[in-house]
Amino acid sequence: MEKKILIATYSWSGHTKRLANQIAKLLSGADQYQIAVPAGTYDLTDMYATSDRAKNQLATGELPPLANPIPELDQYNLILVGSPVWSGQPAVPVKQFLNQLTNFAGHLAPFYTDAGVANTLPKDAGAASGLINTMHQIGSSVGLALIVGVTGGMTHGVASYRQSLLMSTICAAIALVIIVFVVIPGEQRENQLKLKH
Repeated sequence: MEKKILIATYSWSGHTKRLANQIAKLLSGADQYQIAVPAGTYDLTDMYATSDRAKNQLATGELPPLANPIPELDQYNLILVGSPVWSGQPAVPVKQFLNQLTNFAGHLAPFYTDAGVANTLPKDAGAASGLINTMHQIGSSVGLALIVGVTGGMTHGVASYRQSLLMSTICAAIALVIIVFVVIPGEQRENQLKLKH
C-alpha cells in the first residue's frame, strides 16, 4: 500500500487551520486531522487566559485529552504537524498529540503560526512568518556577537562574566524601552484609527 501524508493541525483562532488548508491544496491526496481538545478546555476569546491555563498544564504535566481519535498511522510516511506558538513553544494540545506518536516510524515536519502574522493577508502569511523567524535568529546572533565582542578582549574570569551579564541586561533594557515607548503606542494608535473607521 502506498504511503500518504497526514496534516495534523491544532488551531486556537483559525489562523493555523487556514495555513493547513493552503498546504493541503499543494499536497493533493494528503489527509487532514484536526487536533482538538474537549470544549471548554481553553477560553477561545482570551489569549492570555488560554496562555495561563496552558502554562499550568505544562507545569503540572496534566495535558488535556484529545477529543478526536487519531487515525491509523501505519498508512502515513510523513506527518506535517501544525501549531500556533504559545509562549515560544508548540500549543499544549500538539504536545499531547506528539506524545501519542511513540510507535510512528515515519517522518515528522512542523509548521506554525504566531501572533506576529495574525493580521497579514493569507497570501503574505508564509513570507511574514519566515521574516519573523529570520529576525529572531538574526537578533539573537547579533546580540551574542555584540556581547562576545565587547567582553572578548577582557581577561577571563569573574570580571568578563560580569561584563557579559551587564551587556545582556543593557540589550534587554533597550528592547524593553523600544517595546514600551514605540511598539505598544503604535499598536494603540492603529487600533484607535480602526475604531474611528
